Amino acid sequence: MDDYCDKRSLAAYFEAQWLDKIREMGDSTLLNSASRTIPDNFVQSPFYLQVCDFIHSCIAQTGSSPRSFLEVGPALGRVSYELSRSYPSLEEGWVVEPSHRLMTHFRRLLLNAEGYYFPFIESLHRQGSIHLNTAPLVRDCQHVSFHCIESRYDHNSIPTPVDITICLNVIDQCESPSLIVDALKEDTRHGGIVFLANTYQWQKKHLKEASEAVNDINQYFTEDGWQPLEEAEIPYHFRFNERFSKLFLSHVVAYRKR
Repeated sequence: MDDYCDKRSLAAYFEAQWLDKIREMGDSTLLNSASRTIPDNFVQSPFYLQVCDFIHSCIAQTGSSPRSFLEVGPALGRVSYELSRSYPSLEEGWVVEPSHRLMTHFRRLLLNAEGYYFPFIESLHRQGSIHLNTAPLVRDCQHVSFHCIESRYDHNSIPTPVDITICLNVIDQCESPSLIVDALKEDTRHGGIVFLANTYQWQKKHLKEASEAVNDINQYFTEDGWQPLEEAEIPYHFRFNERFSKLFLSHVVAYRKR
């Protein structure tokens, strides 16, 4: 399988998901570039912490203490990490990611306490690196047994329904978004919550059927048995080279399975 995540994209995911955490942990390494130093606020994305606050708010509404979760397309695992460290009740986490490069670095971040040099973008074709002591991250997640599945997600990816199901900004990169959402709903136990986000960047190169390009992901939850909890529009920032990035608007919804 071709890896959709190249080295530059890996660096961009790392910056967007983890730079603020690196700063919180005390590393002040400057992000040098081919032109000049780049400020952090141009690099890191507010999306991940904001969507985690959204997830916490919805779980609090239900008064539940989740024991298991599934994240489809976790990239470098910031949401899986925040979920794990926020809920000591969690015992099992399933992460499904088809990119070998992303899954390898996910493991190095959250499952390997040896530390690692993670990349940032210096230019279009060059990466710098920041050493991250991963031991504190691994400790925060050690109560969770992670199952890392390096493949495309479908109805057969996990063996049993989970309490929390998360799929953020993935379905508009799939051949059949409706099949993915059906599987997410099926993999959520009764009383559990599905979190779905989409930037609506539908493209013919991904979709098999153009009719699947919906303009509101709430349409996936119109049948009986799904209780709407919250929805939000959250900015999502992703850097492509040292002084160029794109800003998306991600529509996030949460539904509880009755």
